[in-house]
Amino acid sequence: HLERIVKIYGTKDWWIPYAEQPIQFSGIDAFNIQIEGAGHGDFDYSDAKWQGSTNLTAKEINRKTAEFASKVTAFANDPQRLQDLLSRPGIEYDSTKKVYKVKPLDLKY
Repeated sequence: HLERIVKIYGTKDWWIPYAEQPIQFSGIDAFNIQIEGAGHGDFDYSDAKWQGSTNLTAKEINRKTAEFASKVTAFANDPQRLQDLLSRPGIEYDSTKKVYKVKPLDLKY
């Protein structure tokens, strides 16, 4: 049976009106994760995608978002490791909205 749901999205994602609704189900751990400044294409990274670009901030948001999303995926089946990841600098929990808010440029591992 389903034990947990991890929902991860960027503030510049194309489906933001739906994404901002936190997932909550009785008896299921829900991790709602919002990444500041990340768009739909920022969840994977390639140096080739950025060749010739001068927008170093967007490149770094892309790189860190992809790295973070990869870690979330790797830890999704281990609630303690996922919680440890979500307790790192650059991540704050909004208890009112029940959302982890990630600032990718401030992430530290």
